[in-house]
Amino acid sequence: MPMPSLPPAFHLIALDREVAAFQRAVRAAPRGIDDGTVYWTDRPDRLELAIVLEPEAPARRALEAVYVLTVAAGEALTPLMPPQVSVAFAWPGDLIVDGAKVGTIQVALAPVVGLTATPPWLVLGLALRLPQPGESEGTQALTVVQLVESIASHLLRWMGRWQAGGLDPVRSAWNDRCFRRGEIGRLELGGRRVEGQVGGLTADGDLVVGGRRLQLADAMIMAG
Repeated sequence: MPMPSLPPAFHLIALDREVAAFQRAVRAAPRGIDDGTVYWTDRPDRLELAIVLEPEAPARRALEAVYVLTVAAGEALTPLMPPQVSVAFAWPGDLIVDGAKVGTIQVALAPVVGLTATPPWLVLGLALRLPQPGESEGTQALTVVQLVESIASHLLRWMGRWQAGGLDPVRSAWNDRCFRRGEIGRLELGGRRVEGQVGGLTADGDLVVGGRRLQLADAMIMAG
């Protein structure tokens, strides 16, 4: 399989298909991997990649990168879908196509004392099942390499918007695709079920469900 061609802001490391990109990136990040290093598992049937970042903000804000990657992946997927098929986002990091989960985002954060400290590294992981022609009428075929390139391009643009304008433009784009927004939703958080009307993301990046605010840090896997 050919190697993806990424924008200069990223440095690609290709892995054998048996090697999980996210786990490899998490093991490598504490050794001082360069900001923007992308680990990619070279396999044709699904997309697996992980991006190492060096945050310049406290952990709470750095975790907003989960939403940035979600929006970027959603924008990369949307042109592949026929008009009647929706691409949506389910909190905290799921990608939903036509009502079914097709991908998920993980995050690993360097150990820090509280969410107000700035972590030396953060790893974002994305695993995505590619849509296949015939699953939905009008679905376009796309190789893993092309999708990696598209996601990287959208991610670079959204990273710039996030750094320049804060969470607000990202939050707006995420809320536009919030799965079942305005409907009753059920989530598992810390072993407890949270149920209520899904209200979307707040200005602080919390998800409102039934009047309760759920924090991203409590829902995502934070390893180090």
